[in-house]
Amino acid sequence: MVNTKIDMAEEQYNCRVCPKPSDNASNLKNHTRTHTGEKPYICQLCKNPFASIAHLKVHLKRHTGEKSYLCAFCGKSFTNLGGLVEHERIHTGEKSFSCKLCRKSFTYVKGLNSHMRIHSGERLHGCQLCEKTFTRRDEVQDHSIMVGNVFV
Repeated sequence: MVNTKIDMAEEQYNCRVCPKPSDNASNLKNHTRTHTGEKPYICQLCKNPFASIAHLKVHLKRHTGEKSYLCAFCGKSFTNLGGLVEHERIHTGEKSFSCKLCRKSFTYVKGLNSHMRIHSGERLHGCQLCEKTFTRRDEVQDHSIMVGNVFV
């Protein structure tokens, strides 16, 4: 069997740790850093480390205040395109993240991840006064108010 150039490229850019494919060697190298924890790019202003130069460049906009991405619906501005796209879902009602178990959909991946804890039973948030645990942060906040605990 003869490997085509496309087949070789697909094999060449697959992560060895997880199933995530990359479209080029640079993206694969940046992705691999999520497994190794390597963060070779350092912000010279605050010393925060980053895994990719692209993440550092986005971060630097926080120091300069540059927000060149503008929401067409409400005019709110963002430092990066990803932030704008995520924000615009509020206006469009788009819910791209769906639970594979119950089909409930969410605007943000964060909402889906929180929802998945309902199915798994995972309880990451605990009350500081009693041993009760909760799947969502807002639940422990409400509970803490009820039992007189100041939530931090």
